[in-house]
Amino acid sequence: MKLWSVDAPQTGPDTVAVVAEALVPLMYWRGVPVQVTEPRELTVLERFVLEMGLSLGSVEPADFAEVTSLPPSVLAGAAWRLVAAGVLFPQRNGYGVEHSGAERTLRRQAVARVVDAAADFVLLPRSGDLLAFGGVPGGWLRGLDQKLGADKRAPLPAPLAGARRAEYLGERVRAGTAACLGTEIVDVPAPVEDMPLYTDARQDGKPPTCPAYRCRAQVRRSPTGDLQVDAVFMGRARRGAQQGDDAKTEIEADLSGAEALTNGWLALTAALRHDEVQQDAWHVLVPPQAGVGTPPLNRVSRRGPVEWNLHIGGAAAAALCADGRSLTQPMGLAVADEEAVVEVVCWFFPDDDHARGLFAREEIVHRLLSSPEPAGVITAACREAADRLPTSAPLLTPHAVRERVWQLGHYQLIYLFRETEDFPHD
Repeated sequence: MKLWSVDAPQTGPDTVAVVAEALVPLMYWRGVPVQVTEPRELTVLERFVLEMGLSLGSVEPADFAEVTSLPPSVLAGAAWRLVAAGVLFPQRNGYGVEHSGAERTLRRQAVARVVDAAADFVLLPRSGDLLAFGGVPGGWLRGLDQKLGADKRAPLPAPLAGARRAEYLGERVRAGTAACLGTEIVDVPAPVEDMPLYTDARQDGKPPTCPAYRCRAQVRRSPTGDLQVDAVFMGRARRGAQQGDDAKTEIEADLSGAEALTNGWLALTAALRHDEVQQDAWHVLVPPQAGVGTPPLNRVSRRGPVEWNLHIGGAAAAALCADGRSLTQPMGLAVADEEAVVEVVCWFFPDDDHARGLFAREEIVHRLLSSPEPAGVITAACREAADRLPTSAPLLTPHAVRERVWQLGHYQLIYLFRETEDFPHD
């Protein structure tokens, strides 16, 4: 694992991971013949049959005729779509009920039927994620196919080398290990002659490989708790897509549903949980000072999904101030493994009264910087802070604050103070 300092990444309240760069092996197939479920609104008679079946445990022609005053033969017409959907099944003269399916159908007020369609599939061989895009094929995958060339090649996992396309995709869909985005896909019918899952164009006798694309991404948690993965694939443009052999292009992509890939990024984002990573991060963010060394780090705590608090005592805070470092500005830290680089935000956090006094002084400086009349508020701001932290009162005088303003290089603010004193206006 490697760490280095970067600018603090831009995040929102729903951000759970910021991926600066990742190499993602990716295989895809467009327009694959599939079978999907197509919802159709229940008729009044179908709803009645389902409700009757759930109440009585079965639907018999005689009972149906008695309640509805309709001929018993009408029941067959009212039940055929429900039988096709698997929520009713023939038994003796009538129909039995599959309770969970019948209840679900009633809640949805729709019966699903299986129809032939086409879908796009994306397989991430390294993580094993399979995404199935039902409905209208195309979307971002069309752009990837037509405009972007893969920068790298990655080894193809051995189990995939001899697999057949429809057989493999169908097994994953039926097992429920494919994330269906859009229309619900229920099967991938295998043709008489199923084609290979993937054919490596190289014929050099070496182990097969597949394309690998560079991308960046941001992972967000939706209000429903689901993870939304907004990715951008980037690299060289395919010939004919743009002019020039060195032309670059980007394709925005939705990788939501790629759980294993996302979990790897989240684990990397959480690397600061480990003691050895904490110390490495501290030395990256706070390099040794000449003649002083590295100030001590007390502990690390998580502030948010992509934010961490670096707890420091008064001695460390004073050393950072002496070095001209801000105590309250966010810092960016890049964390990298062999597959991805994520970025997190780190903050210094006071761990004792001395440190809290130094942080309070920093807050006064920020208050002055945002005030239209800093000379008029410095005394009151210092008094308020000293009342809140009486043991730190010597650090919270106007003189001490001015020294800190100078130390941080806010010379324009110092000029405003001097202007007020040296050139008073009536």
